[in-house]
Amino acid sequence: MKMADQNSAAIRVLVVEDNTADADLVRITLEEHAPGDFTVAHVRKLSSALEQMARHAYDVVLLDLGLPDADGLETLERFRKARPSTPVVVLTGRSDRTVGLAALERGAHAYVLKGGDHPDELVGCIRGALGRRRAMEDLAAVTSTLRSAEARLKRIHPTEPRAKKP
Repeated sequence: MKMADQNSAAIRVLVVEDNTADADLVRITLEEHAPGDFTVAHVRKLSSALEQMARHAYDVVLLDLGLPDADGLETLERFRKARPSTPVVVLTGRSDRTVGLAALERGAHAYVLKGGDHPDELVGCIRGALGRRRAMEDLAAVTSTLRSAEARLKRIHPTEPRAKKP
């Protein structure tokens, strides 16, 4: 496993990819197109990713769907079940959008083609996934606040059943 220097302000990315060349390409792309914005760690198997996530905090996971210990959309489903709050960007080598769209339906925050010709797309997908996670956290906090306020209001001023109009 390769881990970059820990920069506390940097976005912590875990790349789960069995092909070292693809993982290196992700790391190089992030270093060249957003220098200093990311720290990248790499593991080759889903089981290793889950172990790594139990020991270290990551902001986002880039997940290949074809790993030695998991294959296809099952890979994403197993990861989401184990780490439901972690944003996932699926890495796919297939140019068929069907796989990417199916991954979105199953909880991925985004998908990106491996070795894509648009490196800014990878950076944008990661930032977008983090933005969606923050928005969901904000929404959950607002919902909780509103429920608490509603409960307090009901205690202060219980509603009485209204009389029906004739």
